[in-house]
Amino acid sequence: MTSAPRRTADRVGTVHLFPGQGDFGLGPLLRALPAVPSLRRALAGVFEEADRAAPELGVVPIGPRLASATPPSARELAAEMPGTLQLAQFGVSLAVHRALEEDDVVAGRFVAVSFGEIPALTAAGCCSVADGARLACRLGQLLTSHGGGMALLGAGPFETRRLLGRAGPEAARTVLACVNHAGETVVSGPLPDLEAAERCAAALGVAVQRLRLPFMSHHPGLAEEAAAFERYARQLRWEPPRRPVFSAVAGRLHRADTDLPKALAACLVKAFSLPTVLPAGLNGATLAVETGTGGALAGAVRAVTPGVRALAPLAVGFWPALPSAPGTAPDGTPGAAPDTARAFDAPRTRAARAAARPHRAHRPPSTPAGRNP
Repeated sequence: MTSAPRRTADRVGTVHLFPGQGDFGLGPLLRALPAVPSLRRALAGVFEEADRAAPELGVVPIGPRLASATPPSARELAAEMPGTLQLAQFGVSLAVHRALEEDDVVAGRFVAVSFGEIPALTAAGCCSVADGARLACRLGQLLTSHGGGMALLGAGPFETRRLLGRAGPEAARTVLACVNHAGETVVSGPLPDLEAAERCAAALGVAVQRLRLPFMSHHPGLAEEAAAFERYARQLRWEPPRRPVFSAVAGRLHRADTDLPKALAACLVKAFSLPTVLPAGLNGATLAVETGTGGALAGAVRAVTPGVRALAPLAVGFWPALPSAPGTAPDGTPGAAPDTARAFDAPRTRAARAAARPHRAHRPPSTPAGRNP
């Protein structure tokens, strides 16, 4: 006797989005865990492997702490050994991807933004989970050792370049790092130069918000750190991707012959533009689902490619219904179909409530399409 086939999202038309570091907190994850068994299983499985790499990089393992009665907040993890927060984001993103696939939202392609390339390449079978964790930790340590900062501007790329020019020599080392959409960019640089650019933006009436990340990224001044990261990555074992992985930084799919250590290192020094690359990355897609705890990347998809439905399950508080389920909202948000989507119960313990509060240091206020570095 054969069982009826399970409904599964069209693999060709479904994309999993792996976001960068600017939109991560643990509260949405902790709210989801009691309601989503597949996510609990995936989180335990991922960190069982990822945490094996933590001690060699001086990082305290994450998995047992997330499963405890008093889980840490993202702010608390950020205060620990550099690399700790990156290990947490790597493991959570990979676990969300695995849980989505267990629940039939199976992707035919991955779109990865900056740091998101590490869990995306791991999901595609290019490296082991332990090696992906090593890369995440080491990247966080290298970026933090250099320092600097990043800021979100309510300006398009042309206006941002003109602003940086008007800021003068004091802001000379501040660069345009990322274009989120036509009205929002991220700039990056050493703190004195970044502060000069922020003062100029304020004087011109341009909205500016410092990203509370203790480093700059997508900056040519990180050439030495990029070289060190590439050398570290070359010590690991690599395989060709088993599923297509589109790199927002490279602006193309990684191929079987892609030099992956070099491509990952380029994410430290190379700027990118989501409006330029997302249409190619989402070519042929009908559904894009964010694997992070925020919704910024899904928001960018809606802004840049409005014909693609975009979900951010943990951010909106519903684990997604299958795309074919009746009642799904036009923008892909499954809140309109409560019979087929699982709502997350509010956390009950004091510690969980505290962890669920927005971690502004890693989810700075912005328009929905922002915060993608």
